[in-house]
Amino acid sequence: MEWVGRRVRTAPSKKVKHANKHLSAKAMRVMSLVVSSCLLLSCFAKQPIKDFDETLIVWRSNTIGVVDGPFSEDRISPVRLSTEVESIVDASRCGEWVTLAVVEKGTRRGAVWVGSITSLSFRPLFQSARAITGAAADDSGTSIVYTAFSGGEANPHGFSLFYLSADAQSPAVLRANISPTSSVVWRPMSDEVAYVESEGWIQVLNTKTLVARRVARGHGFSWSPDGSKLAYVNGKTLYVYDEEAKTTTEVYARHAFQTDFDKHIFWDKRGKRILTNAPAGLFGYDNECMITDQTVRRPLYQGAYLCGPVLSQR
Repeated sequence: MEWVGRRVRTAPSKKVKHANKHLSAKAMRVMSLVVSSCLLLSCFAKQPIKDFDETLIVWRSNTIGVVDGPFSEDRISPVRLSTEVESIVDASRCGEWVTLAVVEKGTRRGAVWVGSITSLSFRPLFQSARAITGAAADDSGTSIVYTAFSGGEANPHGFSLFYLSADAQSPAVLRANISPTSSVVWRPMSDEVAYVESEGWIQVLNTKTLVARRVARGHGFSWSPDGSKLAYVNGKTLYVYDEEAKTTTEVYARHAFQTDFDKHIFWDKRGKRILTNAPAGLFGYDNECMITDQTVRRPLYQGAYLCGPVLSQR
């Protein structure tokens, strides 16, 4: 026993020392198991799925490419853009058209680019002086919706949903006060689009009638190729909402120690499986791409690229 000022410090007993030693050893074993599991999953995820027959767009920062079949980085064919971009912010597909939301190099303006799935020759369709967080074109590839910063006292969250029809000179605001991180996707063969409002609810809005309906809470979503189902993610869980039956099915939930899903998810060409992205690696610097349905979940790729949308014809 030792006096320290007015306090008495007692040396730990042998039992306490033994218990501390036991806990330390147990903690080290658990940590070793977690690290080994992460490394094993990482190595497994780098192996391409042999029977994967989709054609994918893959992108990171200011680079975009295409992969046909099993995904590995040495199989990526680069896509040439007409002008350099600072960064690619978002990608979506509706029918035969792929839409990119980009930040242009030099001017740092937001822009919406649209390209056909057959030629992948992207053309700037709209330029904005403000940041664009998401964009989508309709089945014709001529009308677009996009989410962008708008500001103003009546818009405390600062972001709005805009609509630019094929015959309009300037975009119109469809909704204000949407989530700053919201993407937007166009429902195939319809006038409806999905986005996330400021309180975290996924809304489906008709661009003609301006009638909206809530679906569920979530932060990322994708329409099936026929527009009958909306896949969405909320935190670590992937769901599918059936438009006709008005029912929601939980498809897959990630483990508690894993990160949340990224907002970029996409259907395959048959509308049977869903492509998901999520931060991966020990520090979350990589991206993990999974192919998922109700019965099978398999890693497709782990690395620097985001996967999707799928380009294969239906």
